[in-house]
Amino acid sequence: MLQCRGLRHCSIYYRGVSKVSGVPRKRPPPNLKPLGAVLRQFREGLGVSQEGFAYEHDFDRSVIGAVERGERNVSFGSLRELLLAYGVSWTQFGRAMQKPDPLPSSKPPRKRR
Repeated sequence: MLQCRGLRHCSIYYRGVSKVSGVPRKRPPPNLKPLGAVLRQFREGLGVSQEGFAYEHDFDRSVIGAVERGERNVSFGSLRELLLAYGVSWTQFGRAMQKPDPLPSSKPPRKRR
């Protein structure tokens, strides 16, 4: 039997609708991907893996990965802790977020028919 402590803690979804309650799943805001890309650039600048960074700074590796992929939002306090761990100031973070496209374009844009 499926046990779930509520919609936020239940990870069983089908086509954007929760199997437990039938409520449409909320999609993350579109601005999370650039945030994750900037945080990934900071981590890669240190030359460490997600797992190594998470272990060294007492974070959960899956949370670091979800934030970097733009799948999970991060609170102000958690963002502050991440920036301290990266050794990055708020000013440097703000400048990195203001760059035109922090996401690397790995795929060419699709052609419309």
